[in-house]
Amino acid sequence: ERDEEIADLQDELDSVQRETRRRDVVSEDVVSTKLSKKDAEIIRVGVSTGQVQIALKKAGYYDGAIDSRVGSGTKKAIKQFQQDNNLKADGVIGRQTWEKLKTYLD
Repeated sequence: ERDEEIADLQDELDSVQRETRRRDVVSEDVVSTKLSKKDAEIIRVGVSTGQVQIALKKAGYYDGAIDSRVGSGTKKAIKQFQQDNNLKADGVIGRQTWEKLKTYLD
């Protein structure tokens, strides 16, 4: 019985490790995305649109796809996050907004 328990735990550990590796690959893809000129007007710090979307999603402000595009849902989420965090709600990811938002990536 104990051997079965150990085997089950090992299977669960293997599954978690596979998922972690998969997420790392997805994160690397998102991080490497270059900003379009339009998105660069909104994101003024050295992060990708995908990173912003992931952080907004983890913070509970964005429920759209992580598509590395600043669409209306991303803009709305940025403004709401700024408003709720006593930042200038201009929809621009500057240094102050990113300092608060990036904590959700951890």
